[in-house]
Amino acid sequence: MSEPAKSASNRSASFRLDDAGNLEGDVHLEYTGHAATSRRREYQGEEEAHLQEQIRTVLTEQYGGSEIISIHLENAADPDRPLLISYHIRLPNYAQRTGKRLFVPISFFQRNLPAKFSASERKYPVYFSYPWMESDKVDIELPKGYELDHAELPAPIPLQDGGLTNYARASIRYSGSYSARENWSSANKGAFCFPRIGTCS
Repeated sequence: MSEPAKSASNRSASFRLDDAGNLEGDVHLEYTGHAATSRRREYQGEEEAHLQEQIRTVLTEQYGGSEIISIHLENAADPDRPLLISYHIRLPNYAQRTGKRLFVPISFFQRNLPAKFSASERKYPVYFSYPWMESDKVDIELPKGYELDHAELPAPIPLQDGGLTNYARASIRYSGSYSARENWSSANKGAFCFPRIGTCS
C-alpha cells in the first residue's frame, strides 16, 4: 500500500476580492497516484475540447453564476506524471456585505458541496480503500481599506486512532492579503475505516 503522499490532491488559488464582494483569480489543481487515476478514467478517450467543457460544467454547477475561462489540462494521458488542471474564474457576490463589513468564505474548494458523513448516527463502518493526502491553499487579496477582524488560527483536529489527521493554518500578509491553508492526510496504515464502536479489524 502506497504512502498518503503518493496519492495527493494539491489545490491552490490566488484571488482578488473587490469591495462589492466579487472574486476573481486563478486556480491550479494537481493530482497524483490514485487521485489522478480516478480522474484519468473519466477523461479517457475524450477530446480536450470536450474535457474542457465537461470541467466547465462541473465548476459552474458548484460555483453558481461564475464565469470559467482559460481551462488547461496537462498530462491527462501520461500516468507517470501529475495530472494538472488550471482555470481562471470570475465569481460575483462571493463575499456578503453587512453594513461596512464583508463576510468572506475561506473554504473556496468546498463551496456549495454537500456535507460528508452528515448522519447523526453511523450504522455501518466507513471504509477508505487507500491512504491519501489533500492540501488546499487559498490566497485572497482584500479590497483597499479592508483588514481582517479577529482572524484566529484554527486548532488541529485529530480523529480516533490517528486514522485521519487535519490541521489548518492561516496568516495575514502585509500586502493586504489573506492566506488560508488546510491539509488532510490519512494514516500510514494502508486501508482503514472508521467503525461505529471500537476499532476496525
